[in-house]
Amino acid sequence: MRKIAILLMFTFIISSTMAEGKVFVLAFHTFLDKEKIDLDIGTKELRQELESLKNQGFKFVTMEDVKKNKIIGNKNVLITIDDGHKTVIKAYNEVLKPMNIKPVLAIYPGIVGLSKSFMTWDEINSLVKEGVYIASHGYNHLKVNEKLYSKDKSAFEDEIIKSKKILEEKTGKKIDTFIYPYGIRSKITKEYLKKFGYTMAFTINWGTLVVPIEKNSDMFELPRYMFTKKEWKNEMNIIKSKAK
Repeated sequence: MRKIAILLMFTFIISSTMAEGKVFVLAFHTFLDKEKIDLDIGTKELRQELESLKNQGFKFVTMEDVKKNKIIGNKNVLITIDDGHKTVIKAYNEVLKPMNIKPVLAIYPGIVGLSKSFMTWDEINSLVKEGVYIASHGYNHLKVNEKLYSKDKSAFEDEIIKSKKILEEKTGKKIDTFIYPYGIRSKITKEYLKKFGYTMAFTINWGTLVVPIEKNSDMFELPRYMFTKKEWKNEMNIIKSKAK
């Protein structure tokens, strides 16, 4: 019996270790191919960057993979796209879909239907049907910090509570992931997120996401590498170095 117990314990330790992995979360915004916009990347460049990662052995994973701990090894990449700009459709159809990449879309409902530059609910839901994951990006993309909470508590609550409600109503999906607008947050922000049904939130702080996800020191301080023309080459070098 003792030998069996030791064997089972050893098997558990080995399986637990094998289940651990790292994920590098990349954040994009628009795909206009405008040289002067620091947060913008063209679809041709996007394809080159992602194919470069793939050729170096990186695997593109989904948020569901992360949540269900289906991550093995250190060379894993999760794509996130903030705001819901219209150019996401082109990037998805021309680059992401052919590479079987299911990104996370961070949507703020306040802009949907108000600007032709942003996707409609029909367009968002067509991507949801493709397996794209939806996260809240606030309601009006406001800075959810102590200042907003003190100045306009109703607007603060809309960013967290109303955004979740509208996104769930419009997409039919459970929304439990928040992506901080501008990467800004505070203690009260995290308290509200936890209180109103969110289980995790992403920043724009560089770092590596650990899986199982519960092993991260703070589920509401999850890291991302945000694409900027100035920092991208440096970010890619860091990611490739950390994945070794």
